[in-house]
Amino acid sequence: MIVNLFTDAPGTLQTEALVLFVRDGQRPRYIKELEQQIPPLALASFKAKFGETLLAFPAKGTVKRILLVGLGDSATDRDPVEVFRRALGIGMKFLTKQGVLDVAVYIGAIFDESFDDRFDAIIREAIVISLIAPYGYEKHRSKKEDSTELRSFTWVAPLARTKEKLATLLKEACVIADSVRIARDLVNAPSNVMTPAALARAAKQLVESQPTLSCTVFDQKKLASAGFGGILAAAQGSDAEPQLITLEYLPAGQAGKSEQVKTKKTVVLVGKGVTFDSGGINLKPERGMNEMHMDMAGGAAVLATVYAAAALQLPIHVVGVVPAVENMPSGTASKPGDIITSKSGLTIEVANTDAEGRIILADALTHAAAFKPDLIIDCATLTGAALVALGEERAALLGNNQKLIDSVLDVGRQTGELLWQLPIDDDYREHVKSDSADVKNLGKKGNAGVIAGAAFLEKFVSKDTPWAHIDLAGPAMRSEPGAYQPKGGTGWGVRLLTAFLEKESQ
Repeated sequence: MIVNLFTDAPGTLQTEALVLFVRDGQRPRYIKELEQQIPPLALASFKAKFGETLLAFPAKGTVKRILLVGLGDSATDRDPVEVFRRALGIGMKFLTKQGVLDVAVYIGAIFDESFDDRFDAIIREAIVISLIAPYGYEKHRSKKEDSTELRSFTWVAPLARTKEKLATLLKEACVIADSVRIARDLVNAPSNVMTPAALARAAKQLVESQPTLSCTVFDQKKLASAGFGGILAAAQGSDAEPQLITLEYLPAGQAGKSEQVKTKKTVVLVGKGVTFDSGGINLKPERGMNEMHMDMAGGAAVLATVYAAAALQLPIHVVGVVPAVENMPSGTASKPGDIITSKSGLTIEVANTDAEGRIILADALTHAAAFKPDLIIDCATLTGAALVALGEERAALLGNNQKLIDSVLDVGRQTGELLWQLPIDDDYREHVKSDSADVKNLGKKGNAGVIAGAAFLEKFVSKDTPWAHIDLAGPAMRSEPGAYQPKGGTGWGVRLLTAFLEKESQ
């Protein structure tokens, strides 16, 4: 895709389509400048209600199409920036579905004074949404004529910002958009393609374009010799060997010197990487099992975020840890009632083999501690209970440090990747007590499933290390497309985690 920056008047642009945004009841200056290119009757009928579109074909000029998208009025409880994101996504999807693959976007002066302190961030976010909204996973189509992938994108920028600043924002936005698309491609790949070994290869490929990245992979032999009993147990029913992927970013000048990094904050991101989840012996029902290749969405988000940190050259040490397995039923599979010994030495009662994600994350969290992190965030499509509780609109958030949780919540509000905090206390910790082992992988009668999952993971994190757990089972995999999300894997969490790392690096 070709990405351009255009800073002259929008009417002088040469493009297949120009997208403009209008608030209900307003006629901004840039609309007035283009009114003579839009049929008067069509313009009069346009009410600018949220999501309303008007496509005009100017009889003259170098802009072949003008698409007006309505932002509606202010009578909504949605964040105004999220309203804009969704309107932008609607406009981009509208055009690409029409076969228009060369698009320019101009936001003009749609923001009031209350947005001044966020203006640059909003511009960057708008570019990201423009680039990710038309996404479609088409790698396995034999015919590409129905592609919705953009050929070129032009950002028609407000003249209030310098061209150099806008160019920087455009470059950063392209990195974040690329990272989201990386995560989406990983998640949407079918399980016969995206095996644990293939996910490890994908992580190694990210290193090729970023010299500040390094990747280490533990195969089955090394996992066994190092005592990663949880990962091995979850994978033992499959012919696909498990992998433990560690993708590490060190700022320039520090590559290869992890043990010497004293002044940089270290953040470890841990992501669940179950490339297919049948449920194991506790087999899942048929409905929805075909989507279980997306059970590695947390791992994909982690890998893509570490890549983004490197590409943005953030002054922070970031480590991504992704345990990758297939959970399959066979004569060698883990069975309900088994007791396994984790990397930490704690024993785990396998109450249900379909709660394998927390077992592999237990080992990954233990491995994360070796990097002496200042904080840990894990991301996982851990429970169906999160989807039941919060739908596809929010992820669940739990942890042991309120300051960290508040920071993640705040960043989520800024990026539109929303979370909802749930509690962990001693009452809920009782849910994962086992009669025969140190901990069991299922709560009482399946109740409080999201919290029980987090209470289990908490056992494998030091109380002195700030830790947050994100259960993204809802927003990571959409049953229907959203305004700027595709059906299937959304890459949810990449923008959130990248923004969080930028905040921490400041």
